[in-house]
Amino acid sequence: CVPRDEGISVTSSPPQLKFKPSVYGHEKALPKKLDSFVAGHRLGDPCEFGLVGMLSTCDTHSVEDRIGSQTARDCRLAMGLTMTFSWLAAQAANQGFSHLIDLTYPLTSQTILTDGCVFSFLAYQLNTLELWKDDEANTMVNLCWHSKEMPLYHSVENGKVCVITI
Repeated sequence: CVPRDEGISVTSSPPQLKFKPSVYGHEKALPKKLDSFVAGHRLGDPCEFGLVGMLSTCDTHSVEDRIGSQTARDCRLAMGLTMTFSWLAAQAANQGFSHLIDLTYPLTSQTILTDGCVFSFLAYQLNTLELWKDDEANTMVNLCWHSKEMPLYHSVENGKVCVITI
């Protein structure tokens, strides 16, 4: 966890994205409109602060077939970034914070993105919910670190997993 008031949390400039995360091809439509924004637990639950989540990236294989591998990687990263931000924003809401009452301490979470064979990892630190303010009015930035995609194994042959040797 990086302190909210020093270092890269306040001196970094936010990245300039080439496209909105929503344009990277995620096609699942919600079956109905969400009525609430809940973090998936009750207040006081011992698991109130979720530290690790997993996200399936199997849906991005069709993006790779249609548009290409780089766009599919961007799509997976955008999915992980969006899901982890949403999870932390829901936790922040359960703690009483909102876009009008900003965080007084950072919230962090880690996400594993996988299709069962290829893995990548994200670590996200939520420092602010005041995303509607310009960079001068709110110097805080939210931070996300991610790894490159890495295969867990090479192949399965004759019912045996062929591991990757380093």
